Amino acid sequence: MKKKILTILLTGLLALSGIPTTFAASGAAVFSDIEGTPYETAVVKLVSSSVLSGYEDGTFRPNNSITRAEACVMVTKAMQATQTDLDGAAAESFTDVASDYWGAPYIRYAASKGVVNGYEDSTFRPDSQVTYYEMAAMLINAMGIKASELAGQWPDNYYAKASQLGMLEDLVLDGSFDGNVSATRGNVAIMTLSVLTEIIQANHTKTEQSDPTAGFQDSDLVSTGELEDLDGRAYGIIIGAETVATKIGTTVQRLTFLYDGKVEYAVTKDANTFDGIYRTDGTLDCLQMYRGEVQSISPASQTTTNFREFNAPGGFTPVLGLVNRMITISCNGAPADFTIADDAAFYVQRGSSYTAGSLSDVTVGAQVRLYTVTGATSASGPVEVVIVKPAA
Repeated sequence: MKKKILTILLTGLLALSGIPTTFAASGAAVFSDIEGTPYETAVVKLVSSSVLSGYEDGTFRPNNSITRAEACVMVTKAMQATQTDLDGAAAESFTDVASDYWGAPYIRYAASKGVVNGYEDSTFRPDSQVTYYEMAAMLINAMGIKASELAGQWPDNYYAKASQLGMLEDLVLDGSFDGNVSATRGNVAIMTLSVLTEIIQANHTKTEQSDPTAGFQDSDLVSTGELEDLDGRAYGIIIGAETVATKIGTTVQRLTFLYDGKVEYAVTKDANTFDGIYRTDGTLDCLQMYRGEVQSISPASQTTTNFREFNAPGGFTPVLGLVNRMITISCNGAPADFTIADDAAFYVQRGSSYTAGSLSDVTVGAQVRLYTVTGATSASGPVEVVIVKPAA
């Protein structure tokens, strides 16, 4: 179910050249103007990873815009390009980027990797402000995804892919999203952190591991169905795991995963991605996927501010009534009505085990947990995931 992959706009991350950053004793950056804001976690982690920096006065200035040259610096650092990589990049003949321009090595490298392009007049316009659409293109390209693989025309093709990758819900916006406006530093940090792992992996995979479905001894040991080529987040329940070997001598995990109301299989990036802890109380897992491979696993409620549980958080609640797809539950002690979406996923819990279910499993007297995973704002739904504990 494609709508179960949350959308975030794919943007970039600024790395300013030659500007020192303030550090705490732990090594995490401290900026006076982002502490306690939605930007704090992303900025601290990305500064600690040497992907961006702040200003010498101890500020980050999250509402400032960034330039195309600064975006190239960000992208190359996210790709973990070394000085040798920068020095070895082929020269690019942008007429407005002199060889001694501070960002020239990064622009050359990004151009050589197909991350950025110039304009028809052979300019790059390094000091122009980068838009969200432009940053989307840079970061998608940095993940090794080519424009030829995308459906549609610019900028809709990149916007659609950015949405599919799950990168829009945490943007801090004043009004509705506009991809043609200048990207802000704070939003850039938030979005880049959500795809940093994928960028690193795309630029550091080797031989058969560049295609996670190609390295397994058994052709059946690959992600299947809707997860086979998935980029983004998948919400469901892990019900099984086994360790499998690859052709190149490494081991990974193959998960049995209830997703979109079906049993699917997903392969992890290494042998320790899944910690072996199964959810037994009706909570959901979130698999962060990249090209059909599980990069990380976490409780769904920790992955996005748009995830929502409609009933009393943390527990099952009784079904008081069901008419067509309108379910009435006891919500914090009072009846409440919610609409179950036509394509909602149903899972049935019996003891510590789960199976795929259907609307017919929802009966008066059963216990349920109701979720949305796409940021629905209506107080009455739509409910997109239903966990059912049948009546005894």
